Amino acid sequence: MTRALAMAALTLGGTLAAAAPARTDSGIQIWLREALSAPTPQRPAPSTVIYPPEKNGLLFSHFIHVIKAQADCEECHETMDSSHLATDRNLPGHKECEDCHNIKKAAAGLKTDPASTCDVCHPGVHQQGESVPADVYPAVNLIFPHDVHIAHDIDCSACHKSISHETLGSRRHLMTMTECLGCHDGKKAPNGCATCHRTQPDGLLETSFASGRLLPDGQLSDDDHGRDFLHRHAHLAQSDLEQCSVCHRPQECVACHASSSPALRVHPPDWLASHGLSARTNALDCRSCHREQSFCVACHQQRGVAEDSPLRSPTMPLGRTSFHPPGWSSLTRSGPNHHSFYAQENIEACASCHQESDCLKCHAADGVVAQIDPHPLGWKQSGAACRAYHLTPMACAKCHGGGSNLGSVATLLVGCQ
Repeated sequence: MTRALAMAALTLGGTLAAAAPARTDSGIQIWLREALSAPTPQRPAPSTVIYPPEKNGLLFSHFIHVIKAQADCEECHETMDSSHLATDRNLPGHKECEDCHNIKKAAAGLKTDPASTCDVCHPGVHQQGESVPADVYPAVNLIFPHDVHIAHDIDCSACHKSISHETLGSRRHLMTMTECLGCHDGKKAPNGCATCHRTQPDGLLETSFASGRLLPDGQLSDDDHGRDFLHRHAHLAQSDLEQCSVCHRPQECVACHASSSPALRVHPPDWLASHGLSARTNALDCRSCHREQSFCVACHQQRGVAEDSPLRSPTMPLGRTSFHPPGWSSLTRSGPNHHSFYAQENIEACASCHQESDCLKCHAADGVVAQIDPHPLGWKQSGAACRAYHLTPMACAKCHGGGSNLGSVATLLVGCQ
């Protein structure tokens, strides 16, 4: 409804302009812009980094000029066919306006057609010499040669969508990257990043501007540099490192990955204790950043985890190292260092290095080292054992009955309902 009302107001604007009382502000101008400027799901708003927001107090209607008066774009924007830089100011001034609007005659108090008094375009300005708010059009952070596009017979409306039916042109009428790629597909037109984006002396894209930092938003590929990009960028780097190098130098990777505490930036605080589980289940993900021989093995040797670690005691049995504190694997649950406390708190940390068979050596009914009951007091009497058996009988068989034999488990739970 708002858009329909705006268009109706534009249609009437040509006949009302001359008779309208002088305005002291540009309220209707602002209203018309807001009514037509909201981005739609089909067309997101152009980047504010590439096209910094402008400030313009003019009262102007492209609809009246292009649709009703049948004016061509070149009649007002006379310099477009020779404009090679996106920073060129290809906007009309009084000189172009005077081709149709007799400003001098209107200033003398004479009637003109079309209306040509100052307040027709400058709300609140009644005569020449009065102060006019300065227009602000920040430089566009892009490479765009109008002359090249015009030479290829590309119509203005192909890039400046629907502007002929709207009011004053603004950044909302400028191209988005998705729309540019409709022609710049590598066949009809070049699709290299440097075709449209400014570059630094070393060839990398310029991404830092006064209007903000230019970051990919996922329009080109799955490269949206959002909040989770730090955690998922490794896959993109593996699949297309050349794409990363368009904006990034190798030193940027090294600065983070060779940091004294990179884990604090990428991994959670307990990662050192629990990373083994992820390493076993998703080794390729780890290898996107780490080399097994030069990183994993070296660290395990330094911390005494590896069997060939110099920290291991020659008298230690195979698989036992000095990684855990004294009393860790004592057969009696005594002392604050006993592994049972840590296992109850975070069994995933244990599973990072140990397999289920390691636990069964001491905690199974037929354990080869010991037969220590891992269940709490009252496990069977409280009915907890019965409920666990009916829920996951195969889990019980791991320790009671050996493998898939559930017979001995059932005998332990005689009378279980």
